[in-house]
Amino acid sequence: MTAPQLSQFRKKPSKVSEVTPFHECKQLIRSKEKEYTDLLLKYQQLENELKNAFTNRTTLKVELNKIEEECKKQEARYELLRAKASMNKGAVKRILEEQALLIEKSIKKLHIKIEALNIEIAAQELKLKNKVEANRKIRELLH
Repeated sequence: MTAPQLSQFRKKPSKVSEVTPFHECKQLIRSKEKEYTDLLLKYQQLENELKNAFTNRTTLKVELNKIEEECKKQEARYELLRAKASMNKGAVKRILEEQALLIEKSIKKLHIKIEALNIEIAAQELKLKNKVEANRKIRELLH
């Protein structure tokens, strides 16, 4: 075949506006890969934060249970001292009542700690809920 005949088989270029240059395609691919990588990193970071938040919440609940048990012991001790004080007279009664008052103050402090821990646990659960929701949205974007 001669050169003029080869030109018959060459594809005619389409309109320039319809063709995206190669370097623009590469840039677009790179930017999409970067977006995906950033989302993946954010997802992994949130997963780690979720694990930490669950651990913190569990730790708080364990601490709360210990304090509640201590509170019950103190309340039982308080009742016992009150009962002993009612059976005794004079100095012994006064000493037992003073000990009961000290335990009563201790019980009040424990109740305050329990309330503070309940508030902190509620805050942790709210954070967890928000992080779970954010993670769900990122997971949807990744897939």
